[in-house]
Amino acid sequence: GESILWYGEGLIRRRLGEPSRTVEIAEDGVERWPQDRRLRTGLLNAYRDAGRTDDALTQARVALDITPDDLSPLHDASWAFMDAERFPEAAGLFEELVGKDPAYPGARACMHFARWKAHGSEDDKRVLVSLRERAAPLPAAQSARAWLSSLPESSSHCRLWFMKLRNRPVS
Repeated sequence: GESILWYGEGLIRRRLGEPSRTVEIAEDGVERWPQDRRLRTGLLNAYRDAGRTDDALTQARVALDITPDDLSPLHDASWAFMDAERFPEAAGLFEELVGKDPAYPGARACMHFARWKAHGSEDDKRVLVSLRERAAPLPAAQSARAWLSSLPESSSHCRLWFMKLRNRPVS
């Protein structure tokens, strides 16, 4: 229904890099349609962009209550903690995600990455390097940045870090 207008406006404001305006629009939408999962996820990402990490997690939990089978809000909230460099908490959220769905795209790699950032674990670093070794090779004529941008968002974050772990330049 009409809630799609608020969701769309929030997406536009987010793309324009207007975090405070995005939060206003998303909060207004959630106030009008509190059970709309899309709007809750939009608000969580607005809070993420505004640096309101704990508020982002709160919205993720509400979105999960509304639609328990859609784990994308938990993934987005995990990355909000990564963005805020709250690595131990991010690791815990990625572990929760893997616990709920071991096959969630990119979640296991992100979990190892968050744990490595949190604790400097050599075991997690070895897993990350191993995953990087198994990744498809970068086509010679394609820049690393173009390759990364062709990946789904959920995997591009972690793959960028795999490349850094291998000291492979990103052009």
